[in-house]
Amino acid sequence: MFFGALLSSLAWALSFELQALGVSLMAMGIWLYVTNNEYAVISRGQYLVGSVLMMTGGFGVIILGFLGATGAIFENVFVLVVVSVTVRSAV
Repeated sequence: MFFGALLSSLAWALSFELQALGVSLMAMGIWLYVTNNEYAVISRGQYLVGSVLMMTGGFGVIILGFLGATGAIFENVFVLVVVSVTVRSAV
């Protein structure tokens, strides 16, 4: 019983870290988009592609962290397996 509670707490902590990473990645993408928007006229939007990719990746990581936290709170094994396989395949 103790091992299950410990594992659930570790999964929740990992999900929280993933959400924090996703929020920071999305914030950096938004900042890059806003600050380089004035250069888009000169560079024909080349800098905007990287910022949009950062925002999209950040949103994906936020969703992944949310699914992991939800799976850990409700102890849904299927959701936790999907999150862990996704994280493992991304690394």
